[in-house]
Formats: sequence, C-alpha cells, structure tokens
Amino acid sequence: MNNKKNTDFATYGTFRAAGGDILKKELEKNGIPVKMFYPGKNISRDFYGGAQFTAYQLMIRVCDFELAEKVREKFNIEAIRIGEKMPLPKTYKWAEMRIKIIKGDIVKVKAEAIVNAANKTLLGGGGVDGAIHRAAGEKLFQQCKRLGGCKTGEAKITKGYNLDVKYIIHTVGPVWQGGGYKENEELANCYINSLRLASENKIKSIAFPSISTGAYGFPVERAAVIALEEVKRFLKRDKMMKEVIFVLFSEKDLQIYQNLI
Repeated sequence: MNNKKNTDFATYGTFRAAGGDILKKELEKNGIPVKMFYPGKNISRDFYGGAQFTAYQLMIRVCDFELAEKVREKFNIEAIRIGEKMPLPKTYKWAEMRIKIIKGDIVKVKAEAIVNAANKTLLGGGGVDGAIHRAAGEKLFQQCKRLGGCKTGEAKITKGYNLDVKYIIHTVGPVWQGGGYKENEELANCYINSLRLASENKIKSIAFPSISTGAYGFPVERAAVIALEEVKRFLKRDKMMKEVIFVLFSEKDLQIYQNLI
C-alpha cells in the first residue's frame, strides 16, 4: 500500500464494535485521529453461512495503517477491509482480505514477485512464460540456464532483472490428462512451493497467473478452486504476506475466480 498524505483518510473496517473500540483507543494513545461510525445492521453477508452480520468502520490516515495493523494483530481483531475507499466486501475473513483478483498483464503488475507458469526447461516458451522472458531480458535466460530445469509442481526463484519486480518465481504446472494422473496434486504443489519460496525470501506481495489453464488445458473452474484453497491455507498461517494477486487473462476467468472469493 502506498503511503499518502496525512490528510488522506481511508476506511479500516472491523467485524465487531469491540474491535473497533480497541483500535480507536490504541491509535488515539499514539496521537492518531480516528473517526468511528456504525453504518447500520446487516450490511453484508458472510457467504460461508449466509448469515448477516454487523460491521463498524473507522476512518484513519493512510499513513497510519501500519500501526493499525500492529494493533489488530496484537488484539486479534478481525478486519473487514484494509485501506481501500470502497464498500465493505462480502467476507470479513482475514485470509481472503489479502487476495486481489484482476484482469491484466502480469508483467505490468506492481508486486515484489511474480510467478511464471514455466515449462520444465525454464528457458522460456509461449504465453505467460514467453512474455515474462521477453520483458525480463537476456540475464533472466542466462540465470535460468544455470538452474537445471524444474520438475512439475516444483518452483525455483530468480531475480526480476528488467521487470519492475524483485523476484520471479518459476513453477511448472501439470498438463491436463483428464484428471487421473495426479494433476490436482501437482497443481496444488505449484502454489505450495511458490509460496514457500516467497516466505523464505521474505516476499510481502506476489502475483500469480492462472497456472496450467492455457495451453496445458487444465479446466479453469477446477484450477481456480485449487489455487484459492492453497493460497488461503497459506495466508491463514502466514503473517508476513500482505497481498496475493491473481492476474487473469480473460473476463470469463476473472468471473470464475471472483465468484469463489
């Protein structure tokens, strides 16, 4: 998140009034102005159980969100939305809060790392793989040559070179063969191993393509479920990662992923 002027305020939502009260008091102890308001009952729905819930919103300076996060973690306060000027979303789950789904070009995404849907040679190819290699330049190719390839489901990390990212994580997705050849497990491993490398390298923001759903033929509906399940599982235990972005090629894929959040 970009820090803006002290006068730029944004919404920090909490699931319960008690959480909002705690945040307000702790921030005010540090000289931070906070406005808390109650927008009304039953403003959203928790899609897991269909139950309506009440939410409370705080308006705080964008530059104070880092301290607000420390208070939230200290008191285990469930947050609805962090730092965006928009209505409250459908879920207050903290893992889902750090997932962003967009349609776009992954080589142009602002993140600390992007994930390349590579082939086993790691030397470039078509689709996302080719686009990343072309944008990153010859030095990426030379580093990948030294890595000795990559097995399906595994992941390796390189520098970002000419891309506006610090790292590229390369993972090899499975070719769809009807579902009877451990494709689900191998695809899950792509996300598991990519996120493991991100954690080991203290990466705080990462962008994924929809792995294996292009030329490799993996059904996007099934791939989206696996991708989101593994990312959510990781985020529920990881406190360092601030944002996981899914960058999708088509409007259809975008809707499939968004409908699962």
